[in-house]
Amino acid sequence: MIMKCRDCNRKMSLTELTTYPVAYFLKLVAPALIPRVIAAIAHALLPGTKGVIDESMVGFANNFLISCPKCKKTECWDPVAELEAEGSRTKNLHNSQTEH
Repeated sequence: MIMKCRDCNRKMSLTELTTYPVAYFLKLVAPALIPRVIAAIAHALLPGTKGVIDESMVGFANNFLISCPKCKKTECWDPVAELEAEGSRTKNLHNSQTEH
């Protein structure tokens, strides 16, 4: 579950993304967002809906103007293709094995 900035290609994981909206969520967004979260979970559980979580992350980040920590721009997030994310995991695994 990764997204990247369109302008500088900085990647952000779901863990990092969740640190931004906590206070905003508690005050304003919770009543409006709960039905969408439930719908996203329902769609994620259905077969053939890969990428729903990534697309939801991107929509959330772009709608709530979460800026990229690297280039400081907002509304710049796109989902990372699963193959690209898998390729980087494989490369990192290979690099860590060759260092030992």
